Amino acid sequence: MSTKDSVNKGMDTLEPNNSSHYFFYSLSGFVQTLETGKLCSPVRLFIIFSVDSTGKVYDSDFKPSVLSDADCEPDSAYLEKIKLKFESQMPNWKPDAFNDSIRMIRYSIPVTFN
Repeated sequence: MSTKDSVNKGMDTLEPNNSSHYFFYSLSGFVQTLETGKLCSPVRLFIIFSVDSTGKVYDSDFKPSVLSDADCEPDSAYLEKIKLKFESQMPNWKPDAFNDSIRMIRYSIPVTFN
C-alpha cells in the first residue's frame, strides 16, 4: 500500500470544519514532505494527536515502528521538529459532539513508508 493509499484509508470518517482547506489534503501534503531517510525505511509512522473542543489540533506525537531487521533508529530530533510543524500547519477540525456537549478526542493515523 502506498503512503497516499494509507492516508486515504485512515481519513474515511474524519470531518474537517473548513471547506476551503480540508484536513485530508493538509495531512497528505504534510506526509509527502517528510524525510523518510530520517525515519528509517520501511517504517510505519503513527501520527497521534488530539483535537480540542474548538477544533484545534494539539498534543501530537509521532511513533515510528521500523518494519525491517536493520539496526536503524529514527532521528528523535527530526521527530520533535515535525511534531511542531504538524501542529502549526494543520487546520482546525469540526469538534466532536456527544450528547450535546463538545469534547476533546484523540486520533491515531498509521502511515506506512516503503
